[in-house]
Amino acid sequence: VMRGVVSVGLPASINNVLMSASNIIMNVYLKGYGDNALAAMGVAQKINILVILLAIGLSMGVQPLIAYYYGAHQFQKMKKTMKLAMISNVIIGSVITLAYVLFTEPIVRSFIDNVQVVQYGVRMLRALMISGPVIGIMFVFNFSFQGMGKAKQSLILSLGRQGLFFLPILVIADRLIGLKGIVYAQPVADFASIFIALFMFLGIRKELNALKQSAA
Repeated sequence: VMRGVVSVGLPASINNVLMSASNIIMNVYLKGYGDNALAAMGVAQKINILVILLAIGLSMGVQPLIAYYYGAHQFQKMKKTMKLAMISNVIIGSVITLAYVLFTEPIVRSFIDNVQVVQYGVRMLRALMISGPVIGIMFVFNFSFQGMGKAKQSLILSLGRQGLFFLPILVIADRLIGLKGIVYAQPVADFASIFIALFMFLGIRKELNALKQSAA
């Protein structure tokens, strides 16, 4: 029982820890570009977090259903549930992203009045929102892996988005492009995580088809 709890809970814990740790490391790099850049990224992240939290909440909500359908070998219903959650996250993410793109400056200005910070914040928020419409897909995969008891796949995703992908991209992009590289590191890491999640699910789908055939 303990092993099952840890295998499912550890990836979620690591994901939460890495979200904080990666922000600390990014702030260290941003510090070299001045207080305005640092403050602007703080504002942009606070605004961007709405999409992330909504995607996480919806993905956590379907996790028990995924676990139930997986345990009952109702794989078709499990896939339909995942698909519905992904479509819902894409719609929510797209609507919020569109609103942010159309009203970027007023939204950023509602947090701070400094002209330079607002200018930085507008560019940073638009960069962060590049992955806004689709980032929910990765979270659905991640929590679905947890619901299926696929600890290894879930752990890879948890380590990947804020660690294995983000941090190397951050370091390399900072050296090659500078501030712009730091700003775009997160959306690049997001797309890499989505690709890896899809790749791992294709492997799991083969396993599900084999189980379905053996049950028949």
